[in-house]
Amino acid sequence: MAKRKTLNRALLIVTPKQPFYDWVDEVFAGREVDVMDECWTGLIDQDWEIKEVERFLKANYAMIFEDLLEGMCSFPEFWPEHRSWILFNQWFDWHYSSMVWDFLPDKRIRREAY
Repeated sequence: MAKRKTLNRALLIVTPKQPFYDWVDEVFAGREVDVMDECWTGLIDQDWEIKEVERFLKANYAMIFEDLLEGMCSFPEFWPEHRSWILFNQWFDWHYSSMVWDFLPDKRIRREAY
């Protein structure tokens, strides 16, 4: 077996809960929509403790919220008007993994502006 390698990052995954899917149903009422089990994924500092991950998430939840909304509907006028930290937690779960395995260690990692 080939040696596995890790990245010097941790993984933060944000996944929708039922209220997000209820919003999708409301926005696209009567139309068939392909709703995948999409999530938001980010690489963060592998040395952070959970409290630091929570601080990062609280400081960046608005961007993540908008990324997930835009993934379903590119018209902000249909998005919830008041996207608070409380609403974020009602609509999304998050998961943290301190180990990120690189199964393509010979392939260069490319960063692109978004």
